[in-house]
Amino acid sequence: MPREGEAALFQLGGNSALTVVYSEGDQIYFDWDDVNNVYVGDFGITDTLVHKGGEFILADAVGNRITFADSFNDTPSGALSKATSRLDAGGNRERVASFNGSGQRTDVRITDSDNIDRESWLYTYFSSGPAAGRIQTITQRIKNGGGWTPIRILDYTYHDGEDDQGLAGQIRTAKLTDGSGNPLEEYYYRYYVEGEEGGFAGALKFSFSDDSYQKLLEAYSASEADSLTDEQLEPYADTYAEYDSQQRVALRRVQGAGCSTCTGGQGSYGYEYEISSNAAGPNSWRQKITETLPDGNQNVTYYNSAGQVMLSVFVETATGSKWGTFHLYDSDWREVLTAT
Repeated sequence: MPREGEAALFQLGGNSALTVVYSEGDQIYFDWDDVNNVYVGDFGITDTLVHKGGEFILADAVGNRITFADSFNDTPSGALSKATSRLDAGGNRERVASFNGSGQRTDVRITDSDNIDRESWLYTYFSSGPAAGRIQTITQRIKNGGGWTPIRILDYTYHDGEDDQGLAGQIRTAKLTDGSGNPLEEYYYRYYVEGEEGGFAGALKFSFSDDSYQKLLEAYSASEADSLTDEQLEPYADTYAEYDSQQRVALRRVQGAGCSTCTGGQGSYGYEYEISSNAAGPNSWRQKITETLPDGNQNVTYYNSAGQVMLSVFVETATGSKWGTFHLYDSDWREVLTAT
């Protein structure tokens, strides 16, 4: 910690095995130590988790803290508790000031070290249709004298599932405006649907930044991209992805990463995966991923069963030259050596 995104605390085995899951994908695990009566982090993490006054408090070494309400009631597993507040090392606090009837946050406040509200994030949600329950708008406000002034508004639209561009409820566009509604940026996303070659239902196919999206619309004199084919989208997309039979990324084409005269500036990255039968352990490789770069060179990375990097190697394919970095872990999965 600190890590990005919203955080939630899950039970894996009563209150004796807990995991903190972040919306950006990170997870950290804690087990209860009956001897010392403390939670101990797995895989060498230094974050601490304590249970006090009906709350769980997660902290890192520099003083950042996240608080979760204890809503588990000794259930065996699977229960969830969302973060109720964050406190950074400077004393600034983020707290959920209000929820709607479905338990979704509607107002998040940022309070300074003097306990004065300085910033607010308002959330609204769709009440019906394919996007029911999903975020409709997020409004960022700052304190201005005795009142609040909106400075940014993020407005979401979602695919309805009735076309071949995404499943119902997947983000279609994210449009950012200033506090007065003047447009600043707009992002567009398209996904694979059932039975489509190259991916699996719900997997991201195309993503567009604001610059790329505006160039696409201008090229086809269009007000939105839903009427355009994949073939029309591809030259303008920031990213395009294909997946293998196990739903892993097999190919990524990235704008600006390739030859400007021979591939239109798009660079292709290929991915191959290998799983070993080695026993699980901090210094036993479990997965090998080979990334082939647009210039044909490769990054080869070996991971242990906890997803920690053991060895990363850059391969210059034309000469066969290799440069690597090795990581060694102790029995508690803590890194103790790095060698290059």
